[in-house]
Amino acid sequence: DEVNDEASFWQFIRQQFIPLTFSDRQEYEPVLDLAVDWESGVVKYGAKANTIYELNEMSVVWHPRYIGDSKTNILLGNVRLRQLRMRNKTDCIIGEVFQQVTNECFGPFSADKQSRKSYDERWTPTQVEHCYTWHPSNITDQVDVYGSGGLYPGDGFVMDVPLSLAEADSQLSDLQTWHWIDQATRAVIVELNTLNPNVNMITNIRLLFEFLPSGQIRATTNVFAFRTIWLSLSVMMDDDLPLFVYHVAIVALFSVWSSYVFWTIKKTGPLTWFSYMWNVVDLAGILLFATLCIIRVVTFVSAGQEPTMQPELAAVTELFVPYSKLVPDLQRADDVMAFLGLFCWLKAFKYFSLSHFFGPLVRVTERGLQQLAKFGTLLCSLFLGFAICLHIGFGAQVETYDTLGGSFLALFFMLSGSVDLGVLFDTHNALATALFAIYVVLIYFVLFNLFMAVILDVHMLVQIEQAGSGQGAKAGEARKNPMLLFLFTYWHKLKGIVLIGNEPEAAVGFPDEQFINLNLLPGIVRGRLMQKIDNAIGTLEELEGPAAAVRQGGQLQTVETLKQKWWSGEGEGEEYVSRVQLQRCLDQDADLRELLGMERAIDVIRRFRVDQGPDPYDQISRLQDAVFSKLDLLEKDDGVKFEEAETLKMVAVGLSEALTDVQNAWREELTNCLESAATLSEGLIQLTKRLERVQLNFNKIESDVSNQYGK
Repeated sequence: DEVNDEASFWQFIRQQFIPLTFSDRQEYEPVLDLAVDWESGVVKYGAKANTIYELNEMSVVWHPRYIGDSKTNILLGNVRLRQLRMRNKTDCIIGEVFQQVTNECFGPFSADKQSRKSYDERWTPTQVEHCYTWHPSNITDQVDVYGSGGLYPGDGFVMDVPLSLAEADSQLSDLQTWHWIDQATRAVIVELNTLNPNVNMITNIRLLFEFLPSGQIRATTNVFAFRTIWLSLSVMMDDDLPLFVYHVAIVALFSVWSSYVFWTIKKTGPLTWFSYMWNVVDLAGILLFATLCIIRVVTFVSAGQEPTMQPELAAVTELFVPYSKLVPDLQRADDVMAFLGLFCWLKAFKYFSLSHFFGPLVRVTERGLQQLAKFGTLLCSLFLGFAICLHIGFGAQVETYDTLGGSFLALFFMLSGSVDLGVLFDTHNALATALFAIYVVLIYFVLFNLFMAVILDVHMLVQIEQAGSGQGAKAGEARKNPMLLFLFTYWHKLKGIVLIGNEPEAAVGFPDEQFINLNLLPGIVRGRLMQKIDNAIGTLEELEGPAAAVRQGGQLQTVETLKQKWWSGEGEGEEYVSRVQLQRCLDQDADLRELLGMERAIDVIRRFRVDQGPDPYDQISRLQDAVFSKLDLLEKDDGVKFEEAETLKMVAVGLSEALTDVQNAWREELTNCLESAATLSEGLIQLTKRLERVQLNFNKIESDVSNQYGK
C-alpha cells in the first residue's frame, strides 16, 4: 500500500523487502558456484563446482536461508525480479497540438506489443548490464501473471538478487540510478519460494507492481501454498507410505464405482439413465476425479523433468527454482478437488430422499432446479444491465465500479449489505439515487418475491403429490422407510426366507377365485378399476411408446391394441381383473373400502362372483332326452301304458319351464339389486361431497361475517 510512485517502489525493495531475505546472515556462500549466462540462458559452473559433497580445503558450510525472525520459513533458491515494458507510440496517439511538447507515449500493456529492445545506456555498470536485455519465458523460467492491467507473460528483463546483502543493495542502487524503471515500464514481478519444514509446505510468492499508463502504481500479492507430497509419489521407504496406500485405496474405490456406473448406463440405456438428476451428479463426480488424477500425473511429470527441482539441488541457494510453473496445474487440481468434494456431498442428497423427513425437501430441490435456472437467467440479465450502468456512470469516480466484473459482483454483495453505498452517494450524482431506487424496486420487491413464489409453488406441489400417494395406504405401511424395508428383506433373503408372496391363506383363496369378470362387479368398483387401467395404459404409452408389448390374458399385446380395446368398449364382458389388482385398488382407495365394507379382494370376489357351471338349459334338455328314451323302453313293455308315459312327459316339461322361469326371475332381481346398490353408493358419495361443500361455504360465510361485524 505504501508503493505509489517509482521512488517508493525502490525504497520498498531496497529497505524493506531485500533485508528480509537476509534475516539470519548478511551473506551466503554459494554451494555449487553456479551462475546463469544470460546471453545463452545456460547455467555454468564456477571454480568451486567440485566441492558439492567433497570434504576438502575448498568445502563450504551450508546455512539455511531463513526469512523472518521466527526461522520457520526457508528461502528456496534465489529471488528474481522481472520487468515488462511497452514500445513507444503503441496503443496511444499524441495530438498534433502537443507533438512539440513530447514525442513519446506508452499505452496499456499488450503482450504482442511489448518492448524487446535493450535499453541500457553507454556507461551502465557491467554487473547490471544484463538486466537491460530482454529474455523469453524459457530463459526466465517464469509464467504468466494476471493483473488489472492485463495478462503479463513470463518473458521480460530479469535480475537475480545476489547472495550478499551489500552486493544486492549495490546492484539495486545501480538499477535505480541507471533508470531500469522508466515511463515504458508496465509491470515488475518479484518472485520467490519458501519452505516451511514444520508442515512440509512450499509457498510460491509473486509480488506484482503494475505501472499503469495513468501514472498509478498498483501492487498485488499472489501467494500459493502447496504440500511437498504433490511434487512426487510417496513410494520410497522413507516417504509417507500410509499416504501412498490411502491414495491407492481411493483410486481403487473410484474405479469400482466408475465400473458400476457405466454398467448401469449400459443396462438401463443412456436416455433413461440421464433422465434422473442424481445419476448426472454421479457421472460428474467420476469425471472430476479422472480429471484430478490426470492433473496430478502431469504435475509429477513436470516436477520430475525440471532440473532445479531435483532433491539434490534443493539446498542450492544461487539458482532460481521455478515453482511457479507448477502453480497453474496445482491450482487447477485444487479447483477440481473443490468441485469433487461438492459433488460427493451432493450425492448424499440422493439417499436423503429415502427418508420421510428429508424426502420432501429433496423432491423440492429436484423440482425447483429447472425453475430456479430460469430465475437465475433473469436475475443475471438484470444485474448485467445494472453493472453496465454503474461502470459507465461511476467507474471513473469509485474504485469498486472501475471494471465491469467488479460492478457485477458488487451488485450481488449489495444484497447482503456488504457494499458501502455511501461512496456511491458521495458523488452527489442524481443517477446514484435513481439507480438505487430502481434496484430496490426490481430486486427486493419483485425478484425476491418471485423467488419465494417459485419455491413455495414447488413445495406445495410436492406436498399435494405425497398426500395423494399416501391417501389409500395404511398408516403403518406409510411410515415404513424404503431403505429399512430393503435391508430387512435382503437380510431374510440371506437366511433363505422369502417374504414376497407370504400372504395368509385366507386372503389368497382357492385357485379358481383369483379372477372375476368386470361386469359382475358393482358399477362404482368397475368404474374405479377401469380408470386405473386407463391411467396405467396411458403412463405405459408415455414411457415406452405405443408399440411396447404387454402381457394381457396370457397373450402379448401392444399398448395401442390394449388402448383401443378398453377405450372403444371392444371385448365387453370378456375382461377379467385379478385378485391382486383388485386388492391394490382397495389398498389405495379408502372410500371404496368403506362403501364395500370389505378390505380383502377375496371377499369381494366371493360376494359378487357367479359360478359359471354347465348351461342349465343343456342339462334339462339332456335330462328330457334321457327320460324320453327310458319311456320308449317302457312303452315296449306291456306293463306300461302310453297314457302314463304322456303324463310323465307333460310333468317333466312343466317342471323344466317352471325352473327356468324361477332362475331367470332370480337372476333379474339379483342384477337389479346390485345395480341399485351401486347407484345408491354413487349417490351417497356425491351427497357427501356436496355436504362438505356446504359446510365449507357455511364456514367461509361465518368467517366473513365475523371479520366484518366482529364477534
